This record gives sequence, structure tokens and C-alpha cells, in this order.
Amino acid sequence: MPREQINYPSYPGDTAPRAHIVWNQNVGHVQLAFEMDEASVMDWLKDKTRLTDADGKVWFYTQVLDRQVLNKLIRTARTARDKAYGRDQ
Repeated sequence: MPREQINYPSYPGDTAPRAHIVWNQNVGHVQLAFEMDEASVMDWLKDKTRLTDADGKVWFYTQVLDRQVLNKLIRTARTARDKAYGRDQ
């Protein structure tokens, strides 16, 4: 399945999740994937105060996306949509 990484670590040792857009034109689907190394996931899960909201939901955030990275996300999402579902008429 084709995929494109949207954001990259901001600095050496940055453990924030890396976002990917993944698509499959044979099946016709698009997905978001978040990549983290196992040690970072385990560290994040230990510190529940930074992950869990008042309703008990768990949130993982990427680093802040600047305008350039956000534009890449939009372009890649459009490409993935067109490859997976066909171009809009």
C-alpha cells in the first residue's frame, strides 16, 4: 500500500507520533497511521496524566504542524483520495 509520511521529528530524540497517510486503490480506502517506536509508546502510556482527558479518552498528538507541513498533508490527502476513490468530476 502506498503511504506518505507527513511530519518528521522536530529535533533529535523527538518522540511525538509521526503521521502517515496510507491508501489502497485496489480496495479503495484511505487511512491515517501514527508511527511511534515501542519505547516511546510505553513511556507515553505510563504518564496517563498527559494522555487521558476527563472522559477517560486517550489522545496522542503529533508535534505542531506548520503551514508547509499542513499543506503537504492536504496535498497528500487529495492524492490518496483520488487514487483510492477516483478523481472528482
